[in-house]
Amino acid sequence: MREEILGVFFKRNLIFVLALATGLTAVTLAGWFLAIPWDEGRGDRPCPVPNGFREIAWLAPPSSSLGWQRLVAAAQFGFSKGTFPECSLEISNAFPSDPAKTPEFLIRWKSKTLVWRWYRADEELAITEKLLERNPPPIAMVGGTSTDNAKQLAERLAMAACSHSMGKPVLMLTTATADDISYTETPAPMRKKLLKIHKGLTFRVGFSNNYMAHILINFLKSQSVWTGSLPAPWIMKWEDDPYATDLMEAFRNSWKNLPDHQGSSAELPNPISIKSSVGGLARPNVDESSAATLFTERASKFTNLENNWLVLCGQILPSRRLLKVMSRENGSRMRGLTVVSGDTLGFNTIYRDWQELWPSIDLPYRLVFFCHQNPVDTEAGFEADPSAAMRHLATGTEDLLLDRDVIHSLIEGWKFIADTDGPVELASCLKKLKYIPTGPTLATAIDNLPNFFDYEGNRMPATGEHLVTLSPPSINKQPNGPGQIEVWSVPGNATSSRFTRIKQLSQPVYRQ
Repeated sequence: MREEILGVFFKRNLIFVLALATGLTAVTLAGWFLAIPWDEGRGDRPCPVPNGFREIAWLAPPSSSLGWQRLVAAAQFGFSKGTFPECSLEISNAFPSDPAKTPEFLIRWKSKTLVWRWYRADEELAITEKLLERNPPPIAMVGGTSTDNAKQLAERLAMAACSHSMGKPVLMLTTATADDISYTETPAPMRKKLLKIHKGLTFRVGFSNNYMAHILINFLKSQSVWTGSLPAPWIMKWEDDPYATDLMEAFRNSWKNLPDHQGSSAELPNPISIKSSVGGLARPNVDESSAATLFTERASKFTNLENNWLVLCGQILPSRRLLKVMSRENGSRMRGLTVVSGDTLGFNTIYRDWQELWPSIDLPYRLVFFCHQNPVDTEAGFEADPSAAMRHLATGTEDLLLDRDVIHSLIEGWKFIADTDGPVELASCLKKLKYIPTGPTLATAIDNLPNFFDYEGNRMPATGEHLVTLSPPSINKQPNGPGQIEVWSVPGNATSSRFTRIKQLSQPVYRQ
């Protein structure tokens, strides 16, 4: 009986303790939740802009600390070259110890101050409207690292209200390359040029897909690998990737517009579409496996594929999965096939991180892709074949120089507008920028140089673009060795005979 009474007692007390603990936990969590600012889960809240200051808003997710670090490094690099002798750079608050504070750096010129802030935006870009509601709004916003992000940001700016007399800010896109996208802010979906959504105030520092396709085709025509005229390309694209769709159309249009097409050899094979780009690190999804099989079947009439090239319109992981399964199924026949991509692979993929991201031994293809800036600029910190301890020096310089061009463009425009001017006047200055190797400038003594932007806001040719080629070990007759890399500068008129090889190097073997 005593044991039964004690059992009931302990059971009741255990229930009471559990209930109490649950209640206290709920109260604590509720208090914690209420203590958090409402905006905390939706990105940073706008910071005030002091009198006499102008603000540039760099919009990126909270996970973009490395991107912000490279942006600050780009600012330091630009100022170290003496490009702005009358300006000063202050980075004391660029990396605050308090994570709640908004990272920023200052640029001072005479009595003017430009503050550059990283607003950690959420997926919905809710911070955009909040910045427009603040008095004053930013004079410019920088973002658009991808087509989806750029489209969303441009639509946000186009549809948002702004009561301030200064108006909506300039939108500076970085590496969003699509020309035409599906514009959803209409009664019926339609195709629209990306730069015309936020019309007149959008600029693209990276190059467009149309330009990349044009340059890549002209480069391939110039190469001695082809035993005859350049054949029509095979094309594969992922349907769920808007970048892939636009890049495919860019290659198709560029090919059709070539002036020297004669006969049936100019006819494009039907592109191979892949429904989904969702998959793992190495194993292809069902659609990618089917596409690999289909390509092998279509190409079976060729003894080898040395005189053929394949355009991969996709991101790095799907592209790598697809190429791996193609080489496993028919590796010997795939040797010599030239694979062409836009700007998704990147120099770091095949150089610094090649052993993890692009193992050349498993990918027996020639590779050609586009870079928006010089990826091997030694003045910007690039070092060939570093030791294992100094592997970070093998980082390509494309992103650093591209960020420098963004910073220089906006500084130059800001310097030349009056204190009462707004984004419209800033946009007018940006359209007058000239390009020199140290970055865009508004100097009046160099009118014979090319403009940096065209009238639509696209970046002009001959302003720092490069191409990169990779020859795998199987082609270099070094079965177990690294691949060979060549970096090419692009001529001003993009003629096929004037590409200049500026660098030859092997994929690094990191020595201890």
